[in-house]
Amino acid sequence: MNILFGFININSYISHIKFIQHQDRKQTSIFSISIDAAIAHDNEVRVIDIFVESLSLKDFEFDLDFIENDRPAYHPADLLKLFIYGYLNKIRSSRDLEKECLRNIEVMWLLHLLQPDHNTISNFRMVNEKAIKKVFRATVQIAKRLRLKAGGHFGALHCQLAINFIRCNTLQISTLRPLDFSLC
Repeated sequence: MNILFGFININSYISHIKFIQHQDRKQTSIFSISIDAAIAHDNEVRVIDIFVESLSLKDFEFDLDFIENDRPAYHPADLLKLFIYGYLNKIRSSRDLEKECLRNIEVMWLLHLLQPDHNTISNFRMVNEKAIKKVFRATVQIAKRLRLKAGGHFGALHCQLAINFIRCNTLQISTLRPLDFSLC
């Protein structure tokens, strides 16, 4: 059991240390304001971020292995966030997702300014196909528990699942309450 929108699992935080590190969203750089301030508080990327950070990727059987002496890999949670964002916004191609990482401020915020290339995105999708399907099933279960209307559609590889995080019921992050859910 995990608690959605509750405390972030410390094991998830520690496992991020072994991977390519993010930049701080609140750090001012080429923008005159921090990237965090540029994203509205009710933006769907904040919901995606909270949702993915609340998951135990090990329970969903994501590939968390890496070679100790090689170049650090992107953490699967970061690539899953990009993948979910792409499906919610009808961006299916790994090359298009790569472009979004360079030009879309929502994606920049979501990935902490990481810029994975299309091969990395495509390989993640291929290696974690079953785990991604499980996440989408859990997403639909959560939407049912929150009584969200089935608005937009996004495909999880071979199946179409109906969900729309914010647009249907104008769901606000501040109104979310902790929710117990079983992972599968």
